[in-house]
Amino acid sequence: MKKLLAFLTFLLFLLLVWFAWNWYKTNVACCPETVVEVKHGPLYFDCNSDLPITSDAWAKKKSEILSSLVQGEKLLIVGPYFEGESKELGLSRAAKVEKLFLDKLSDDDIELSSRLAGDCEGALDNAVHNTLFASVVRNENVVEHHDKTYVYFKYNTDDPIDQVNVVSYLDNLADELVKSGKTVHLTGSYRCRWRSGL
Repeated sequence: MKKLLAFLTFLLFLLLVWFAWNWYKTNVACCPETVVEVKHGPLYFDCNSDLPITSDAWAKKKSEILSSLVQGEKLLIVGPYFEGESKELGLSRAAKVEKLFLDKLSDDDIELSSRLAGDCEGALDNAVHNTLFASVVRNENVVEHHDKTYVYFKYNTDDPIDQVNVVSYLDNLADELVKSGKTVHLTGSYRCRWRSGL
């Protein structure tokens, strides 16, 4: 009887050790795994790649971009290139993003550009990984970029500016500046055409 009691005590001891070890493993020694999900915006690129990666939020972002286009203007897509990458990679990224819009716009409705956008990894938090989208005026007298605009008109004359494209652009710009309180920096220059044989 003493042997049976000793054996049962030993079994209870082993069972207690087993339960204690399992509790220790799950609650103390081995913390539950924490899964960190990396989230990027609706459009981003892997560093040194021109393949655009879109998330479920891209459809909404694309719709916002298209609805912000002004009638008669073009969609400017400025592809980023990052430190250690080439400007051509930025243009290639812009060209790949353009394809995402060709179901709604024609190739003639889209202009492409590129810009240096800092550190690739640091920019991943940006919703569109530093890709810029803008509605821009592009005609023979006005060429808008993401950071500047060129306005071409007659110079060296006291005549008023009479090009319809220029007047319309400047009127719209003035209205926007009054509404927003923003300012612009104006720089003037002119081109001389030299003819040989004179």
